[in-house]
Amino acid sequence: MREVSADKAYSSVDNHEVLESLGVEAYIPFKENAVVNLKSPIWSRHLCYFLLNREKFLPHYHRRSNVETAFAMIKAKSAGRCCRVARSRRSTKCWASWSPLCCQVKAIFTADLAPVFWEDAAPVTAARALALVRP
Repeated sequence: MREVSADKAYSSVDNHEVLESLGVEAYIPFKENAVVNLKSPIWSRHLCYFLLNREKFLPHYHRRSNVETAFAMIKAKSAGRCCRVARSRRSTKCWASWSPLCCQVKAIFTADLAPVFWEDAAPVTAARALALVRP
């Protein structure tokens, strides 16, 4: 892992120091009242970078919205069933991997592509694939 993006709630001296010790770039914005900490040069360096290089910082930070979008898709696709039905972590992971795959398959066939998954298999029709994808 080369970088971590998180929201302000995770902006702490400990988090910045741990990420630095692991060689991971921290893209965590600072709270309005954050100040230079003389006991933590790592925190202070990250704070100065955040304040003086916003145009370089923000594109990395906003990548976290991709993850948030993926979870929003899972919630929308499952219509809340994930929270009600899946009580175990294994079930939640299943939902998390199923939803993006479902969206990819739907996109492939919506674009009228006909993938062949095995050399000796006939192409799958869009109608058949969409019927399999719909919940």
